[in-house]
Amino acid sequence: MKTVLLFFAALSTVVLLTHCAQKGVDNVDTVGGLMNEGMSMLRAERYEEATLYFDKALEESPWEMGALHGKGAALTRLGRFEEALGVYNRSLQINGSDPIAWNDKGLVLSLMGRGDEALEAIDRSITIKPGYADAWFNKATVLGELGRYEEEIVAFEKARELNSPK
Repeated sequence: MKTVLLFFAALSTVVLLTHCAQKGVDNVDTVGGLMNEGMSMLRAERYEEATLYFDKALEESPWEMGALHGKGAALTRLGRFEEALGVYNRSLQINGSDPIAWNDKGLVLSLMGRGDEALEAIDRSITIKPGYADAWFNKATVLGELGRYEEEIVAFEKARELNSPK
C-alpha cells in the first residue's frame, strides 16, 4: 500500500512539474510575472503549483515579501503548517514589523493547536497596525478557542467596528 501511495505521489509530482514547465514557470522571466502566476494558482486553489511559482520568484528575489506571503498561504492551505510557519518566520526576519506576516503566523500557530503563541503573534500584528480588522477577527477566534469568551466578544466587536462603512 505504501509503495502504491509513493508511486502516485511521485507521479503527481512529475505531472505537476511537467505542467508548470509547459505552462510557464521556466518561461516567466520576471518576478512580477511569477508572482502573478502564483497568485492565479492560489485563487484557483492549485496550491502545489502556486508554491512552485513563489519558489521561483524567491530564487530571483529572496527578499520578495509578496512571494513569502503567497508561499505561506499556499503551504497553509496544503496543511503543511511547519513549512508555512518557517516561511512566516523568514518573512519576519526580513521585516519584523509586517502586520500581515505576524497575523498569518498567528493563524498557522492556531491551526497547529498553539493558541497562546497564536495570540501573541496576532497581538503583535495589532500593535503594529491597530486598524487591521482581519487581525482583530483572528484574535477573537483564537480567544474563543482558548475559552476566553468575554475577550472574544470584545475583539469581534472591534473587528466589526473596523469593517463597518464610515
